[in-house]
Amino acid sequence: SSDLAAASSAPPAHRVVATYFHNTTRCATCRNIEQLARETMETAFATEMATGQLVWRARNMEQKENEHYAIDYGLTSPSLVLAEMDGDREVRFKVLEETWTLIHRKLQFEPYVENETRAFLEGD
Repeated sequence: SSDLAAASSAPPAHRVVATYFHNTTRCATCRNIEQLARETMETAFATEMATGQLVWRARNMEQKENEHYAIDYGLTSPSLVLAEMDGDREVRFKVLEETWTLIHRKLQFEPYVENETRAFLEGD
């Protein structure tokens, strides 16, 4: 029935949204963090991304409609933010502060992003 199709296409009420917030002018390191974080998520959480339990997005925090995020999350530089959502309500969030210090150490960067994301998905 059409009700079933509508239900299956709707995002899960409980999900984690991973957003990489960047500025209009971007340096190579900023781009690398976004790319490696996205690749880590796509590899480690392919199933969760396919079902909508995990959503990846990138937003320019200098655009007017996104400026409030920088204030809401206390962002002073481009940052990866995890937000646990219950429907349209944000339950909690975490700024992954270590991405800038770990970007040149891929063997530490990937597990850091994966472990932090997994903890959010599991509600820890």
